[in-house]
Amino acid sequence: NMRGERTIILSSHILPEVAMTCDRIIVINGGKIIAQDEVKNLTASSSNATSILVEVEAPGEEFVAEMGKIRGIRSVKETNKISEGVYGFSIDMEEDLRKEIVSKIVKKNWGLLEMRRQVESLEDVFLKLVTKEEA
Repeated sequence: NMRGERTIILSSHILPEVAMTCDRIIVINGGKIIAQDEVKNLTASSSNATSILVEVEAPGEEFVAEMGKIRGIRSVKETNKISEGVYGFSIDMEEDLRKEIVSKIVKKNWGLLEMRRQVESLEDVFLKLVTKEEA
């Protein structure tokens, strides 16, 4: 109710709560301000690439080779952490290559089980900022 009328300072390590309640965020590490902006800008500007997760029924090496031919895909890596046949794509941020990826999968007659964008959370951004600052 006080939005626009007052400034409220909230100090918290519970970043999902911060992302839901705050308009602007200041990240402080070691007593120094290392980032400040709106949540959407911090999460968008922390990387110049976006990620897509794809689960597919396809021969692994052939799949990686074929996807690597699509212009704009930086890398394709199998993520064995989740289950077999799940791949993570790193794509230039300004590109939306989902149609090209699906088209190639359909042409090869592979089974597409899932495709979704990986959205970077405020926690991911925070960890990148803090570890970059410490390095």
